[in-house]
Amino acid sequence: METPVVSPPFGVIVPGRPLLSQFAQVEPTKWLTEITQANTIRSMTVILTQPISNPGLVISVYISPPPYNEWVYLGHMSNQSPSQTFDLLWPRKYQQNVFTAQVGFIVESAENITSKVSPFSREEEYKMFIKFIGDDLFLYLESFNKRSDNGEFLLLPTKALDMWYEKFQNKFKRDPFFWTKPKDMG
Repeated sequence: METPVVSPPFGVIVPGRPLLSQFAQVEPTKWLTEITQANTIRSMTVILTQPISNPGLVISVYISPPPYNEWVYLGHMSNQSPSQTFDLLWPRKYQQNVFTAQVGFIVESAENITSKVSPFSREEEYKMFIKFIGDDLFLYLESFNKRSDNGEFLLLPTKALDMWYEKFQNKFKRDPFFWTKPKDMG
């Protein structure tokens, strides 16, 4: 059975392309659309075309590159914020290849969104994230510090960076904002 195509109360604007207003409704509160040649897109804007009838609800926006099994939360729209522009930063493996991304929309409770939203501005977030990554990597590598009669030195396993990166990814999957929390909570 084919998924019906409907016009929900929102749309997607990709610079230089026509407005996307037709979406496949996959569940009563979930919609999908595809964006072709997504590797060429650096931003997109989502808009509400009519108010949300229940003020306690928001429409969350997610995106996924192939094979569409990892969804990234971009943000949400509400009656108080009826449009949002999202920067799209594709992982390196996608930047050089032509691919189609899926964009998902879910009607959710505004209360559920607070765990997905960072309390910091985007610029503050980037600075904090870069500092956190540097500090986290330094502390991880420092754990390999060895002392001898000749002083201190680092003796690193060949896959030390891979091991750190895997540990970091696991933390990030559990909580994308773990790095914004005090050290004893991350």
